[in-house]
Amino acid sequence: MNTDVAQSNDTSGYSTAPSPTIITTGNNADMGGSTATFICYAWKAVSGVSAFGTYEGDGGSNRTITTGFQPKFVMVKCIDVAGRHWIMQDSFRDSGSSSGNNLYANLNYVEDDDATHTINFDATGFSFTTGSTYDHINDNGETFIYAAFA
Repeated sequence: MNTDVAQSNDTSGYSTAPSPTIITTGNNADMGGSTATFICYAWKAVSGVSAFGTYEGDGGSNRTITTGFQPKFVMVKCIDVAGRHWIMQDSFRDSGSSSGNNLYANLNYVEDDDATHTINFDATGFSFTTGSTYDHINDNGETFIYAAFA
């Protein structure tokens, strides 16, 4: 499902809890039922290559998220508020150590360039400056999930 909903704690659609090697979806139409085609991306954190986690947004102070390596691609999503988008930024399209060029994983928008959207790619993770105030990456008091790749 291609949506911008917040986190859900509804487990009623799963017939079996996920294990380290198997994800069983069940019959619920929103979670893999027989009426639609689904894609599942399942990643594993690999030291120096990929990292996954959460952080609390602060609305624009200097904040660093440590991954243990310098990311070249970061995807974030607020899990507390519906209507927040999957934001992707990378250092390939912007040469240097920061990016304000968003791509939206759940929308068909063109690249979005705005100084308030800036993510810095640091030697040991990624960070926000006082100007990084975009609600979809750093809203104050909201929880975000992230995937970072070297």
